[in-house]
Amino acid sequence: MVVIRDARIGALRSFAPLPGLTTPEEILADALPMLDPPSRLSVTEAAERYINVQVQGAWQGFDRSVTPYMVEPSDVTQSRLFKVVAFMGPSQSGKTMMLQTVSLHAVTCDQNPTLIVHMSRPERDKWVEEKLNQLICNSPEVYSRLGRGRDDDTFSRKRFRGMRLLIGYPTPQVLSGGTYKTVLLTDLDHMPLVLGGKDNPEGAPVRMAVQRIKSYLSRGCVLAESSPAYPVTDPGWQPDPAAPHALPPVKGGIARLYNDGTRARLYWECPDCGGEFEPRFDRLRYDDSLDPGTAGAGAEMECPHCGTLIAHRHKMELNRAILKGRGGWRHEGPEGQLLALGDAGMKRTDIASYALNGAAATFASWRNLVAQYETARRHALPGLQWQVMNAVFSDGEVLVRRRARNLAFEPGLLLPFQIQVMEADHLDTTITSHGRNEVIEGIEYGPTGRAEAYHVFEQHPGATHRITAGRFRSTRVPARQILHVRRTERPGQMRGIPWLAPVMMTVGELSDYQEAQILKQRIASLLAFFVEASADGEVYAGAEIERLEPGAVIGLKEGQKVTPSEPPPLDGYAEFMREGVRAIATGLGLTYESFGDLTGVNFSSGRMGRIEMDRFIQVWQQQIMIGQFCRGVGRWTLEAWQVAGASAGLPPAPRALEWTAPRRPMIDPGKEIDAAVKEIGAGLNSRQRKQREMGLDPDVIARERAEDAARDPAPDTTKEEDIAHGGV
Repeated sequence: MVVIRDARIGALRSFAPLPGLTTPEEILADALPMLDPPSRLSVTEAAERYINVQVQGAWQGFDRSVTPYMVEPSDVTQSRLFKVVAFMGPSQSGKTMMLQTVSLHAVTCDQNPTLIVHMSRPERDKWVEEKLNQLICNSPEVYSRLGRGRDDDTFSRKRFRGMRLLIGYPTPQVLSGGTYKTVLLTDLDHMPLVLGGKDNPEGAPVRMAVQRIKSYLSRGCVLAESSPAYPVTDPGWQPDPAAPHALPPVKGGIARLYNDGTRARLYWECPDCGGEFEPRFDRLRYDDSLDPGTAGAGAEMECPHCGTLIAHRHKMELNRAILKGRGGWRHEGPEGQLLALGDAGMKRTDIASYALNGAAATFASWRNLVAQYETARRHALPGLQWQVMNAVFSDGEVLVRRRARNLAFEPGLLLPFQIQVMEADHLDTTITSHGRNEVIEGIEYGPTGRAEAYHVFEQHPGATHRITAGRFRSTRVPARQILHVRRTERPGQMRGIPWLAPVMMTVGELSDYQEAQILKQRIASLLAFFVEASADGEVYAGAEIERLEPGAVIGLKEGQKVTPSEPPPLDGYAEFMREGVRAIATGLGLTYESFGDLTGVNFSSGRMGRIEMDRFIQVWQQQIMIGQFCRGVGRWTLEAWQVAGASAGLPPAPRALEWTAPRRPMIDPGKEIDAAVKEIGAGLNSRQRKQREMGLDPDVIARERAEDAARDPAPDTTKEEDIAHGGV
């Protein structure tokens, strides 16, 4: 306590104690770890000794047997043989945990500056808050080394005793300066290929990261991990027997880095024959005639050597056998031979690269993989159109996302992409900005007001039974990867409106009316009798005649009278419901008769109503289904076709794709076809356009007519006037 005496007043003034100064002993203790020699613990050994991880809500020690395939890629980051370690694999395979164990190895065993580069600033902040901070706080040995200063624990900087851990995002400022022993790049394929503007490009993220570790010579290391996202650039690429693990060339990203490295793949040892094989999705055997879920439940992995079928319950056993030397990562040799790490015949390169197939990942079940694949395969374009239109009707809008795929890992696909239909609930409405762009209800708008990205949840927010810590977060998806299908009725409308919204009150009133009528019907079915008392005041209780038999004669006392109850009548129900449904149909732009009630409808009235409704349907087809969904999918298809079509054995990509609406059933085929023929003959319409209006494909008709003529050279019985008019 500091006390100051005022001699003139004779009073005492006291102040709170001043904070203690850091002593030289404390400064020395904080700096001494920098003088310690590096611990000889590997990354995995240090993780088991110092790190706790969350397992089903509880924090417990790190266990290498959960993801055994991550041991070698993690430990090789400390090797002096490689400057870069590249790991390519699917989501939920343990890549993030590898990133954390490697970075915290520098905290506990080898105190040197480390840099982690995330794909964007918002993703960086989420990862630090939801993953890294929780891991540090629940690992006592790591937390005890964390500085207690105000700036020692932020989103961008963690200062530990003897070292600093920086967390940034891919900008020229982050990767163009500083000296680090380890640089870790996460989600590499979501980073720009070249950092910097067009006028002053700085370089690729991996190349710039390698420059940051030069001062540490052979001790420095760059770790890059990602799922593959870039399409194939060489349509004519064919596998080379001398490079069995090579992937098709891509423009950049993790797949290109993998091809430049040792190209390691994970191999299992067959429990029956002892032969090693790579567990891949195309080696899963199941009955594709069953529904997707049932087919996935029975999926088994086939050994290519002996044909043994391995059930999913043995996957962890085969993965853990890697720790005992049975199976493991096999790198390519110069002549295509498969070698273990450290073999003298390994390919000479500074990059140790690994590629994990999703079938071997710990957290990916074969049932889900097969179910997702079969669902996507069976939901051809007509089925997806049905889903999209149902969602637009019920929710007012729907999101369709393009998912890039690598054909080396998805052998069942002809083109390297799939489409995912997502409800509008996937939009993250909590985000309000991204950089300088404004985000409104999950949609990011640029300076010109154009949508530049969508912030979507990977899982539906309502799927609470599937959400675990850190998984319920949104991802920024560029607008070119999303189709926002909706009906817009006013300028500047950003979101869709459910089609039943204008008539929702009417629907609710009809529902209430139906319930009232049901209750009224129940009351009407309760037929009762009332017995009036006789002159002496006695009332017959009816106990003796609980059941009335047909033709029964029952006597009553003098003066007694029986009066039946009068249930309320049921009238006006059909007329009221008819008018209510008619109002709903009008609000939707449909005819009342399309709801199934054809009472009082003749041919003329039905045709007039059908013509008016067809105008609305044609607008929906052209503006919503074809204009937004089909043309968007067609654009994605042509982009992928031009890149990977030749390697997939497809013919050259067409210049454009034409879309034809489904055929409209004719009310009077004889009259309508005759009118179409006359319309074409009079030059008012072309034959191809008329065929498309009828929902037919002119190219298919021409091909089939030529095939019919070649198959049956009998004289054509078509009328001459029809031929002259260019008949349909």
